[in-house]
Amino acid sequence: CGLLGALLCKLLLATDKFRRSLRKRAAQLAMALGCALAFATCVYFLGERALGSGGHFMEGYLFAAEQPDPSWKDVVARLLGPLFTGSAGGAGGIFGPSLASGAAIGGWIAQWFEPSRGEFNVLVLCGMTAFLTGTSRSPFTCAILVLEMTDRHSIILQLMYAAMVAYLISQTIDKRSYYERMKKRLLDTLPEWK
Repeated sequence: CGLLGALLCKLLLATDKFRRSLRKRAAQLAMALGCALAFATCVYFLGERALGSGGHFMEGYLFAAEQPDPSWKDVVARLLGPLFTGSAGGAGGIFGPSLASGAAIGGWIAQWFEPSRGEFNVLVLCGMTAFLTGTSRSPFTCAILVLEMTDRHSIILQLMYAAMVAYLISQTIDKRSYYERMKKRLLDTLPEWK
């Protein structure tokens, strides 16, 4: 999950750089329309799991009465949705989509082991923690955030382990987090910061 979180951020940063390099309005419009068409295609083929920040998606994975049946479509939809909207210049953020992407990956991996409902939830929460760590490079903060959001204090060690492994893996992709890179880009646009 940490690897995919870091790769998603690298893709978002690369498409942001490309979008900002477009000077002609026609090229900017073509980029926005292309991303919108790609997102609509994603929703058409993968369903509404690609829509929104993923709050409803995580709720279904963690709190539904019956254990969900994760598929590769969940993972692809939760990765491509934020990529296409962020590439078009959408201001939706990366925090919520990172948690939902991690939940999708954790759930998809969990099904390989035929887990109980409790074990499934632990793997989903570890996926959420790992993916968020891959984007933010803050393992302790990510583990505590997921812990506090879900009130699952008994799994702190599992969340910390997932966060640390994700941190180490994501460091091989990029030493800086998505947030650090975006901060630098925004500060570089201010004349007094150059």
